[in-house]
Amino acid sequence: MKREEARRGSYRIRMGLVLLACSMVCSLSLAEGSRYSPDDVTAAMLVKLASFIRWPPDHGFAQQPEPLRITVIDDAPLASALRRLFHAGGTGGRKVEVHAQRTTDNLAPAHIFFVGDGQAHALNYIVEVANSLHALTVARTPGFARRGIGVNFYQERDRIRFEVNVRAIEKSGLRASYKLVSLARVVQGGGAR
Repeated sequence: MKREEARRGSYRIRMGLVLLACSMVCSLSLAEGSRYSPDDVTAAMLVKLASFIRWPPDHGFAQQPEPLRITVIDDAPLASALRRLFHAGGTGGRKVEVHAQRTTDNLAPAHIFFVGDGQAHALNYIVEVANSLHALTVARTPGFARRGIGVNFYQERDRIRFEVNVRAIEKSGLRASYKLVSLARVVQGGGAR
């Protein structure tokens, strides 16, 4: 029992340090003269999100060493930033695969679907597909979280922040960690049923 408590304590400390580092990167990276673009920061935060989401135990992602698959729909700059970020490898012992698509035709199966702002017309369809695959939906478009996206990034002054729709995440059969929710602006909203 003490071993389990020590492991949990160690995990909490590591996650706290990761969150601190992530918030420092976000606050510093968009400052004037920075070498990181909003796409670079969003890409780094997007991948870090996976460590704060619990997939169902029978889902392939819950079992190592399946690669983290990210499908980016209609956001070529973000797809490029993700590819640059993981050109040399993966994250947390996992390989990262990035698929870029201009449309929702033949969506590649993924653990995370990032939805570009040009896909407002197809949002319900994308959310339905993601829910059926137990995939996390992410965007950076105002109002998308209220429409059923799980995590939505937004810029506030020189920082990239995020909002979380816990209900939307749970509709996909996923669970957001307390740490993630405590750092986010929590929104309510429906989306695809």
